[in-house]
Amino acid sequence: MYPNQQYTQRGGGPGGQYPPQQPSYGVGNMVPGHQQNMSGPYGGNQGGFGSAGGAPYNQSGFAGAAGAPYNQSGFGGAGGAPYNQSGFGGAGAAPFNQGGFGGAPHNQGGFGGAGGAPYNQGGYPQGQSGGYGPGGYPPPNQQPYGGNPHPQNVGPSGVGYPPAQGGGYGPSSGNFMSNDPRAQRLNQIIQQYEINPQFAARLQLLGNCEVVVLCDDSGSMNTPLQGTNQTRWDELKSLVNIVVDICSVMDSNGVDVYFLNRDPMLNVSDTRNVRQIFNMPPQGLTPLVPALRRIIAAKRNQTFEKKLLILIATDGAPTNEYGQPDVGALEAVLRQERTQQTYVTFLACTDDLPTVSYLSNWDKMIPNVDVIDDYRSERAEIQRTRGGNFPFSYGDYIVKSLLGAIDPWFDSLDDRA
Repeated sequence: MYPNQQYTQRGGGPGGQYPPQQPSYGVGNMVPGHQQNMSGPYGGNQGGFGSAGGAPYNQSGFAGAAGAPYNQSGFGGAGGAPYNQSGFGGAGAAPFNQGGFGGAPHNQGGFGGAGGAPYNQGGYPQGQSGGYGPGGYPPPNQQPYGGNPHPQNVGPSGVGYPPAQGGGYGPSSGNFMSNDPRAQRLNQIIQQYEINPQFAARLQLLGNCEVVVLCDDSGSMNTPLQGTNQTRWDELKSLVNIVVDICSVMDSNGVDVYFLNRDPMLNVSDTRNVRQIFNMPPQGLTPLVPALRRIIAAKRNQTFEKKLLILIATDGAPTNEYGQPDVGALEAVLRQERTQQTYVTFLACTDDLPTVSYLSNWDKMIPNVDVIDDYRSERAEIQRTRGGNFPFSYGDYIVKSLLGAIDPWFDSLDDRA
């Protein structure tokens, strides 16, 4: 969504603070059985999600040791320890217990016990690894490769998500058995990139997707991002690394990474290969149309079995062979040359939104297309819509980018109520 767009009244929580809930995907079905100590870097009782006394959807907090509604043994049970210090669940509850983060089915306990801490326990500690100031970027060459370039900034009061409404989705190819090592790896990724549980629950949708990233490697990607010491190319490198981390868990074939002006790398499942891909600086024009056609042709047969999800990360308008802008040709490909199983998400790799203004209405006009602003603009728009303390980490941004075209719940996050 673009920051200045207005939308009509939608449902959700009081005052439209929350997006309408689709049925829960059941995190408990996705990553069961992993014991995780969540007492870690943020410490306990920081307010965050559901501190007793004033959380939305519950006059006495999302969770509370005194038996508040929506919580029998949610996140942080009796005693108020953050996440109960033995994993997700209430007193004695198994982590990822039978349909949600916590003992109550489908996470009816919300995101905190009495005085519970924010959801991203075990993520980036404030002021330590990954913390470079609100909305900041790491200094050059100091960001651990694949780390979150945008530390999470959750206000002291926190803003939670409403309980999931109704039943869960059945098993899909993205679910893992409790003894599957991928379950542990996925838990590590969720913590490392501060992905909130409502977002993480939907990652299982990727089990039925073939994921391709099309990277704009034109010369303009060397442009610095305003207020940072990173270029657009640096941020794209971080984005691709996280996409590979997530998707290689969901699909052992990894991710195909295509470029506009160089050869692709196929079946990338190791982030060390991402370093190699991005060693060469960007240069050249923006021939999006021929690059997209190559992907569609190469993957046409696979779309009979899986959805094809193409992430197009670009900072400007497509150009023809003469270097002239040619938006019409790209729109024609999207409308006429895709199968119904092909989904496309455009990621604006720039904070200069007028340069990608041609994308602004495509997600409303063209089926199976989503448009995502750069991280800082997207976060600002969501927080204008949902409240300034609404948590939206860079990991959340990546998940929204991956799933926005196939799951309408993400689109509703920045729709104005």
